[in-house]
Amino acid sequence: MKTSVAALLALTLFAALAPDARADFSGDYALTPPPGGLSTANNTSAGAWLFTLHQGGAANGSLDTTNAPASFNIQAVAIGTFNSITSTLAYANVPEAGTITFDYDFTNVQLGTGGSANFTYTQNSTPIVFSGNATGSGSWTVSQGDDIGFSVFAQGGTAVGLGFPEQTQSVVTISNFAFAPTPVPEPSEFALGAGVLALGVALARRRLRTA
Repeated sequence: MKTSVAALLALTLFAALAPDARADFSGDYALTPPPGGLSTANNTSAGAWLFTLHQGGAANGSLDTTNAPASFNIQAVAIGTFNSITSTLAYANVPEAGTITFDYDFTNVQLGTGGSANFTYTQNSTPIVFSGNATGSGSWTVSQGDDIGFSVFAQGGTAVGLGFPEQTQSVVTISNFAFAPTPVPEPSEFALGAGVLALGVALARRRLRTA
């Protein structure tokens, strides 16, 4: 019976120290307000995130938060010549240390030849780049003040022919976003841990005396 009490106290300590993580864009990383939807305007704020768009020639980009808080996607489209370039970025500032995990689904479609596209996720100045279709998971170990972001890039190429312009489209969906803060035990939690340890030692000594 006393061993069960020790186990219960240990589980209580674990629950007290375990980080709180949700697999969506909520809390410090919320995507709204404003209400979820499609935006094509540069420097658009979406909750904790800022959407920026850099383009030249016949190019455009967008941020879609319709499915927030579960996911968002960003898109870049370049139409026509090599001078048609667009880069779409959504980024946020990290308020506290911890671990971030997420899933990504990146696709690019090209009509014509010579165009290029990629997807990048970046922590501060360290990018991880994908130039082909990619689906997977990523993670960051972050510190307070870090910048994190996701971006897509598209550049036009040569014409398809028969009067149809070349078009390069890249889009990525980010989902299952979760932040787990680095646990910092409170003094009361240290005391609880010491109590569990002391109880375990006492029980072990009692078993030795009665053996």
